[in-house]
Amino acid sequence: MPLEPRLGFGVILRMGDGETPEVFSEIAGIRDFDVEENAELVETTNHGSATSNGVPFREYIAGPIDGTEITLPLIYDYNEATHNTSTGLRSKKGQRINFELVEPGSTKKESFTAIVLNFSRSYPVGEVMAMDVTLKPVTPFVEADDT
Repeated sequence: MPLEPRLGFGVILRMGDGETPEVFSEIAGIRDFDVEENAELVETTNHGSATSNGVPFREYIAGPIDGTEITLPLIYDYNEATHNTSTGLRSKKGQRINFELVEPGSTKKESFTAIVLNFSRSYPVGEVMAMDVTLKPVTPFVEADDT
């Protein structure tokens, strides 16, 4: 199957309300952001490890996987339900929240839980108000059909 390059434009990130059943709302005004997952390295070098010119060559195994912090740059609207202090991200600092990520053109979603670590707002003269929200994923990203 040939590669089908796609723009990142149109990505959707939804946050859950924590209720049962959980309702997810699309976070408004998201700009460019990155998602990373990294495996830690655990050193296993020992007296029987291979050598290079008589010096031990370090050996490793893969350790725990860590979802790195995600910074969401948003066009900030204090009246927007997903931004405000009553139902939005500003009301969720320090909480574990469920999220769904849908890539453009995909019929799948990736669900994960993250702690909302912090947010910062910016009020530049001559530009839109902005808010950066930092999330720390605390569960793996699990793919499922987006229904």
